[in-house]
Amino acid sequence: MAPQEADKILQKFDAIISQHFGLSKKSKVIVGVSGGMDSMVLLFLLHHFQIPTVAVHVNYQLRGDESDAEEALVRDFCKKYKIPFFHRRVDSSVWENENLQATARKIRYDFYMEIMQQEKADWIATAHHAGDQVETMVLHWLRGDFPLVPSGMSEHFGRVIRPLLSFSKNEVTWLADGFVIPWRMDSTNLKNEYARNKLRNQILPLMRDIQPGLDGMIQQQHARNQMIHNYVFEHLEKECKAYLIMSEDQILIDQAVIKGDEYDELRLSFLASKLGWSFEKGEELLQLLKGGTGRKYEDSRGVIWRERKGLRIQYSSGNISKEEREILVEDVPVPNAFLPNNDIAILDKSKLNFPLKIRRWQQGDFFYPLGMKSKKKISDFLIHEKVEMADKEDVFVVLSGKDICWVAGYRVDNRFKITPETKAAVQISLK
Repeated sequence: MAPQEADKILQKFDAIISQHFGLSKKSKVIVGVSGGMDSMVLLFLLHHFQIPTVAVHVNYQLRGDESDAEEALVRDFCKKYKIPFFHRRVDSSVWENENLQATARKIRYDFYMEIMQQEKADWIATAHHAGDQVETMVLHWLRGDFPLVPSGMSEHFGRVIRPLLSFSKNEVTWLADGFVIPWRMDSTNLKNEYARNKLRNQILPLMRDIQPGLDGMIQQQHARNQMIHNYVFEHLEKECKAYLIMSEDQILIDQAVIKGDEYDELRLSFLASKLGWSFEKGEELLQLLKGGTGRKYEDSRGVIWRERKGLRIQYSSGNISKEEREILVEDVPVPNAFLPNNDIAILDKSKLNFPLKIRRWQQGDFFYPLGMKSKKKISDFLIHEKVEMADKEDVFVVLSGKDICWVAGYRVDNRFKITPETKAAVQISLK
């Protein structure tokens, strides 16, 4: 790699992490490191630009000595550069009768979140690059996903960032070679047992041979779809607002959504996505509305009944997460400024009644949202925040005595906020 080429790539990375993500020497980033080329390059780059990093590695123990060698590689690299290193080994019994990829992803991200809270980090960084983005988009298209629904990965999703997403595989390879960054090849990447590997190893090379510049064209089309999506959905939001009737005891799609034009299915597809179903369910909802009363559509998420006034939605109890949550309460310095992080709440300790308790929100619950002097029902607050109906059942509240001090993940209560008179503060987060 020519020096000028390396400088160009480094400058590009520096601009992305500083300007786009706002990373600095005061940030702390959890880096998911497998030991492969992409994640090792990401770890190297963040360390190179003096961003405080913590390496997190999961050894799934599925490939014997190869898995152990990857763990050793990451450990040695971190020891050399004095990077904090955390690892977890997964017992083989976990994989019995399980979806391998989905289970591995859940284990991985649960571990990332655990270390993020433990280390009080700001972000979780993964090493997905532009080639991964292209693969993701093509896989979605092959599955027949709706063309206007953006199907790629975003650079920033919740607390997860992907600093390499605009870098090509060639650029990542140049960095690995140019800076002699150690890495190991996962032999399963060469096997075509999974759809992504088959696409990567067999199909995309042929498509690139037929159409040079394919990756850039796909990414450009994705950007155009995103633009069209934003425009169309903004107008659908305004048009369909009147047809979705939500109250504390029922959800109804009004019959008036049917206008007899060519866009009936599009409007119902939008409403289906708002209610937690896939965009493609619009066709089935349209058939329900065109049919007689008493008909229904049912799946694991719930039941949609055809009634005289339209469609009534009833969510299945099996769709509601049974997972209980715990809270972590820590004494912290009083912050000088408001911290825009919904994953934690920093409250005035003197105003709290300990021990704090946590439970799911209930009908009739109310609180005083930050910045407001009047109370508001949680149900109305969640509607205002545009929380999808499918997600409402998993909203938890933290109680100080009988008062709600935090709608977890959304808003603290104004009565417990930090003020200039605050002498002691506590930080609350979900375990």
